[in-house]
Amino acid sequence: MTGESGRCESLPAMQNQTAAQIIYTVANACKINPRVLIVTLQKEQGLIQGANPTKRMYDFAMGMNCPDTADCARSSAGFFYQMYKGAGQLQWYGDPRGSFTYLRVGTNITRRHQAANVEASRGIDCGSKTFMLKSQATASLYYYTPYVPNEAAMRNLYGTGDACSAYGNRNFWRFYTDWFGNTIGGGFLLKSSDSGTYFIIDNNKYLIDDPDTVAALKPLGPLGTISQAYLDSFKDAGSMNRVVKSTAGTHFFVDGGKKYPFTNCTQAAQFGVDCATAVTLTSSQLSALVTGNNMTEYIQGENGQTFFIQDGLKRQILDNESLIDSRIGVPALSSVNVSAFKKMPWGKPIIRKGVSFVNQSTGGLTIFDGNLAYEVDAATAADVDFSIWFPKSTGTMLTEGLTAVASNIPMKTIVNSPDGTQFLITKEGKRRAAANQVLAKDAPVVSLELLSAIPDSPVPLADGFLARTSATGPIHLIEDGLKRPLLSSSEAGRVAVALPSNKIETISKSALAQISSGSAVVAPGSFVRLGRVNYLIDGFDRALIVANSNQAALLGLKSPRTLTTNQMKGYSKTARLSGIKFVCDARPFVAITGKLYPLSDIDASHYPGRGLPLDAGTCANLPKSTATLGRFVRDASKKYYLVEAQTKRLIKNVAAYQKLKGTSTGSILVGPYFLSQIKTGAAAGSSISTEIFEPGVFIPGANQPSPSPSVSASPSPSPTVSTSPSPSPTVTRSPSPSPTVSRSPSPSPSPTVSAKPKTYTVVSGDTWARIVGRLSVWGVTDAKLSAANPSVTNKNLIRLGQVLIVP
Repeated sequence: MTGESGRCESLPAMQNQTAAQIIYTVANACKINPRVLIVTLQKEQGLIQGANPTKRMYDFAMGMNCPDTADCARSSAGFFYQMYKGAGQLQWYGDPRGSFTYLRVGTNITRRHQAANVEASRGIDCGSKTFMLKSQATASLYYYTPYVPNEAAMRNLYGTGDACSAYGNRNFWRFYTDWFGNTIGGGFLLKSSDSGTYFIIDNNKYLIDDPDTVAALKPLGPLGTISQAYLDSFKDAGSMNRVVKSTAGTHFFVDGGKKYPFTNCTQAAQFGVDCATAVTLTSSQLSALVTGNNMTEYIQGENGQTFFIQDGLKRQILDNESLIDSRIGVPALSSVNVSAFKKMPWGKPIIRKGVSFVNQSTGGLTIFDGNLAYEVDAATAADVDFSIWFPKSTGTMLTEGLTAVASNIPMKTIVNSPDGTQFLITKEGKRRAAANQVLAKDAPVVSLELLSAIPDSPVPLADGFLARTSATGPIHLIEDGLKRPLLSSSEAGRVAVALPSNKIETISKSALAQISSGSAVVAPGSFVRLGRVNYLIDGFDRALIVANSNQAALLGLKSPRTLTTNQMKGYSKTARLSGIKFVCDARPFVAITGKLYPLSDIDASHYPGRGLPLDAGTCANLPKSTATLGRFVRDASKKYYLVEAQTKRLIKNVAAYQKLKGTSTGSILVGPYFLSQIKTGAAAGSSISTEIFEPGVFIPGANQPSPSPSVSASPSPSPTVSTSPSPSPTVTRSPSPSPTVSRSPSPSPSPTVSAKPKTYTVVSGDTWARIVGRLSVWGVTDAKLSAANPSVTNKNLIRLGQVLIVP
């Protein structure tokens, strides 16, 4: 069988074919749904359900060339010819090359209910019906059977209507839906069971990968599911978006079943659209889309929000004041909603500088410094009213709308400036932390623009302070990025003595919550017990082991308070409390019978030990004597001692004591334990040393129990060294008349020099020059010592206990 363009392809001769095989072959050759052929066979001749079909039923199976006013044409008789020619005719109805072009999809058509000859024979006028033609398939049916069923026929689908009822198209719909379901395979929107969605224009198909575009084209649907073979019969023509054009070249944006005209392609480019990609719709397709207002770049959103489309980006507008401030002139508000531009990237929002507003997506308060938007932490917003400094807009913003300016940093109560300075934000303004002080380790860094909008508090924060959130709330020590709870509020005074200020600050709950939690604080100078060990709390992080009650009694420590392991968690517990000499703020003290006695650096050097440095808070809380300690002590039996060269030298009687003391500080009563901590030296002579004692330097009588001469570290040929040029009793280094070896250099025999130490620890009374002098025996000079210790930038500010590298 020779085919014909627009109808069916050619078919080779075949024999002994069943009706089913013929139906299948013709459906493929004529590119028609075989369901349509099967239903037509039933509608025209009842062949599908007929129990005893006749030869005539087969000869004119499709009703092809069987006009209503004449008999069927014998040239089209035969089952194969009926199928092939009938299917070809249905296809030809949709070909614009033929004469069947008057029924146009998308237009209103009028069809009569009954044939004119039937009406004439019955003497009735059945009238007509006007309706919109929605598909080419429906048009083909009305070309093939040109009558529309009336209401009587539709009310009785499986029976008869009235004298005006025609049943051809009604029965086609009825058989099809009964056997195969919905007659609608889709309008211009089609897909197979496993394909994407396509828009059909003539014989071309355009892939739509966006569900919103499918929804926007709803009047050109519905979306129908067809076979893959039928879908493959359309030619792939690329993809389709929501910008379409007419054959006249007008471009439209499609949304919500409407088409909105663009002024020109320059405007379309503002929406990120290239006119060259627009698909041309047929006039019937365009007519199915209602025409809306012209497109504008001023777009509406939900809840009164507005947006401006610019350079392919959507920019959310906070409020009208921000729009005025931006000096952007906007056109009339578009009817298209911003939801139509879900895939369009976000641009910089239009927000005026120094304003606050609610983020509609999160419900949180946000502040804008002109460049970045900071969402305020909820707890911080509850404590601080930022609208005082950042006036609150009635407009709202979406999180997505802030994408281009979002700092992604929550604004908290404690913040860092870009240079690392921390601030505490209060209701009154911002309080600067002390230099290099860390209040909160996780404090966010915010801009100088934001901080400059918040006024400065006249009172900065101290470097370490006590704080609470209410007048009766628990007190915390705030220091080094931690909040450490006091064991008891009653200890606040004893803790505060170690701080720059004794004021207890009241801070907000959010500020306290932002600071990391640390271990509990015990007041410095407290005497406590953990397990079986007693400790002296020294500062905020060290507990000194107190080995015995005598050592405790020296410092006036009584009745230790028992603490738990958790309460002592923040304290190192390895160092021991030892000796009688201590250092507080670089000042020497000696502990005697429960009090700390101050004394001069010279006198302190003669008491044993280097002196254990104690924290300033510890020193402040330990009992102190108002009297000054000199070099003389006495026991309960009224024995007097001269403390010299870190030994105790017994004075033979009171008169000798009085003479030796002269006008210097008198004796202090001490106990046996105190005396036991000082080595016994030779009996006191008639003079005392008035210079700082340096271990290793010989002082006659003090270093040795014997009065015989000794060679010191620096022998001198001078018999005596007087500390005063006056004729008053001379204070020498030795009470004997024999030649005394002084500290001045001399060619006399020198002592053996020990191995050079690797380090040197600064002791009480040291100066840089004195240390250089001590180390000079190993070739150490000022320049060499300076080079080995570059951290020492001011030689006048070396501190007690500082360790120096010996080059």
